[in-house]
Amino acid sequence: MKVDKRMAFLVASAAVIFVSANYLGDGGQAPAAAQARLSSAVPEPSRPVPVAPVAPAAQPLRVVAADPILPDPPAAGPVLFTAVELVSAQTNEQTPAAPEDVVEAGFADAPAACAAPTLDLRDSGLANIRVIFSDPCAPDRQVTIRHGALSFSAIAGEDGVVDTILPALAANEPVVVDYGEGESLSAMLAASGLDQISRFVVQWQGRDGFRLDAMAAIMEVAGKADGAMPLGGAYVTILGAPAGPAPRMAAVYTGPAWQENYPIAVEAEVTAGNCGRTLSGTVLRMAAGSLQGQNDIRIEMPGCDAVGDFVRLEYPAPLWFASAG
Repeated sequence: MKVDKRMAFLVASAAVIFVSANYLGDGGQAPAAAQARLSSAVPEPSRPVPVAPVAPAAQPLRVVAADPILPDPPAAGPVLFTAVELVSAQTNEQTPAAPEDVVEAGFADAPAACAAPTLDLRDSGLANIRVIFSDPCAPDRQVTIRHGALSFSAIAGEDGVVDTILPALAANEPVVVDYGEGESLSAMLAASGLDQISRFVVQWQGRDGFRLDAMAAIMEVAGKADGAMPLGGAYVTILGAPAGPAPRMAAVYTGPAWQENYPIAVEAEVTAGNCGRTLSGTVLRMAAGSLQGQNDIRIEMPGCDAVGDFVRLEYPAPLWFASAG
């Protein structure tokens, strides 16, 4: 059966009115059954939900800029600074200490302050003087050692020390070491045994020079029946350092005091460096503890086709020696 929706709505409304009339007619108390039907028919109103009060909208802040009072700008031109001081910022933090094994760069290998050059002379016996020159701040330096008319060069080691033996020619002559530009050190020492020997010296400058043929003189001393021998015998000492620039070289023969007319010769080898040139040198003779004679020698060397040959001067030669005085 088709039910009209409008008719159903009217019937439901009439039933509600009827129940309401009965409820009011009984002094406002509806029967329990009626209250139950009413409760089920009419829903309870929903409880209100509390709402937090809404703050009024903030009003925009108005900022009014005041006219600043500023000094007049400086006139145009360069700015001059009379003094500037740099001040580090203060901090409460402490700088950590550097580790003990850390060495600042540039100071680890810094050399110690240079010591002044020194010269030490010692009596070496056999009428010789030990010369010890030290200049720690000038390693490998070439120096010149002088003793009276005798001179020769030497080269210091890596420690700046020259340690060499000097055949003494006189008891009253100082030993001088020339080093650097016009600098020198000198000292005096009287070597023992000078009165028991005689000496013959040839000296020159440069790598190509002279040599002494003293074999006959040495054999003469060795063959003496009386056995009169000088201190240490008869021998030749070579002085100088040929590796340096323009070296000064010397060859010294030492024999007994009684040996005056030496069977000795001065020789010069012809080389590619001295052939066709003049070779110069000086000869010295010492006896009785003092210099007895000195003379310069000059040899005109043969041409370069004679390289390998020798020029020989026998002693005694005319005018080899002039008076030492």
